[in-house]
Amino acid sequence: YVHDMGKSQWEHPDDAHLIDATSAYYVIGTSLKGAMGASLASFSDEAAANKLAAEHGGRVLRFEQIDQALLQEAASMQHGAMHDEHAPAQHDNAHAGH
Repeated sequence: YVHDMGKSQWEHPDDAHLIDATSAYYVIGTSLKGAMGASLASFSDEAAANKLAAEHGGRVLRFEQIDQALLQEAASMQHGAMHDEHAPAQHDNAHAGH
């Protein structure tokens, strides 16, 4: 299960809005910061996923399109973006364990 970010807040995901991971739409490569590795925003609604991708960059994928190489690429992009910032990185554990 993953959080439906169309119904939950990025900073504080709500477990009341969990959806089947295999049916979700995922946005990868956004400017949003995640707590662990690659930041994939998950949605039950394709339109909501496309809206986030349009606003924050990235692309929309389905579960079967995501593999280890893609996750490693996204994690590298996320890691690089964190080092490009001038302010110290703030760590958020809201997504830990999900």
